[in-house]
Amino acid sequence: MACACALWRKHNVVCEMAASPAKKRRMITIARHYRHILFPLLCACGIGIGVWLLAGRVTQHQSHARVYFFDVGQGDAALIRLPRGYDVLIDAGPDKTIAHKLGKSLPFFDRTLEAVILTHPHADHITGLLEILRRYEVQTVITTGVAYESPVATYLQEELTRGSIRIEIVAQPQTLELPTGRGDRIEVRYPVESIVGKEVRDVNTASMVVSFTTGGETFLFMGDAYRAQEDELLAAGSVPRAVVLKVGHHGSVTSTGLDFLDAVQPRYAIISVGSDNPYGHPHAAVLDRLREKGITVVRTDQSGDITFLMEDGGTRMLAGE
Repeated sequence: MACACALWRKHNVVCEMAASPAKKRRMITIARHYRHILFPLLCACGIGIGVWLLAGRVTQHQSHARVYFFDVGQGDAALIRLPRGYDVLIDAGPDKTIAHKLGKSLPFFDRTLEAVILTHPHADHITGLLEILRRYEVQTVITTGVAYESPVATYLQEELTRGSIRIEIVAQPQTLELPTGRGDRIEVRYPVESIVGKEVRDVNTASMVVSFTTGGETFLFMGDAYRAQEDELLAAGSVPRAVVLKVGHHGSVTSTGLDFLDAVQPRYAIISVGSDNPYGHPHAAVLDRLREKGITVVRTDQSGDITFLMEDGGTRMLAGE
């Protein structure tokens, strides 16, 4: 796997995102707009304006990464939030719910997503991006470029091409070094070869698989990949050990094989799934496999939003926030 993503380096995305001038301008504009309201209120409550500003700085420049797995019903949406307000969304769920979730998880002045990764173009992974585009500035959208037509996918493509959003197509495994100064990175592990413009019978077989590593611990996001894709990754030696596994295809029996679990050895298995869904997700056989391996299973339909906080002592789960 390449040490750095040439495509991202070509556009200098890392440096541009690190500075995030759009966020700084937005913060200044909002602060100026509300200062005449906030100052009297804070003084009346006996709270110094400096305390408010300090709290804002702490929120904006948190010292540890967080990973959120959102309860968006039958779909996928996860947010990686890094220090300095660098935000990466992986999939956007089936509807507007994700925009509400972001509003609760991000500071009110943070209206920028540095990157959105769409693992594949099924509606339960991409539809929520339409509402996000109305409420947030999205700098980069990353896809595999697989050929797929649906009303939602076509409309979203039209919306993306109208603006100034960069569309980055991942044609092979590559690495994005994140601007934290401590080796944090996102690695695209699948596809193992280019599928740009390729038509596939089942677009789940073209699902992007990505990992996020921070502080020596890894999160593995499987999208809707099947066991066939897991086997390809195993054969390529591209399955990392991970503390958290986002289980493929909502816990379907098509995914999460035993050999794959033996390689990943996760402590937690996150299943993003809607309650009483018509697909029977998660499948009992998958739940049995996970429990036989001693893996803690956490489901969004049962626990709601799931948050992981990366601290100096390791990864801590905060369920049901």
